Amino acid sequence: MKWLFKLENDLEIDMPTAWSGFVNADTKNEAYKAILAKLGVDKMPTNTIVTTQSDLIAGKAPKKIRRTSTPKPTPKKAFTDIGMTFDQAEEMLKKFGLK
Repeated sequence: MKWLFKLENDLEIDMPTAWSGFVNADTKNEAYKAILAKLGVDKMPTNTIVTTQSDLIAGKAPKKIRRTSTPKPTPKKAFTDIGMTFDQAEEMLKKFGLK
């Protein structure tokens, strides 16, 4: 089965295209793997449309693959990264006779 894919922008010329290319595969998962291999990427580019040639001929609307970048969780700060409290600073100033 022929699977067509359309990238939001062509990776090489950074411009919109009609259909970016096609792959031959039996299932949707195989098609995705083949598209990733053809593009030489690890993740499907954002807003990529993937559909079969027969669905396109039949007039079925292709579905967008929405891959938005997920923000990485911020690492929790270690106690030493936080710094000293006001009370600790006051105590240190008193200890060195600066207050």
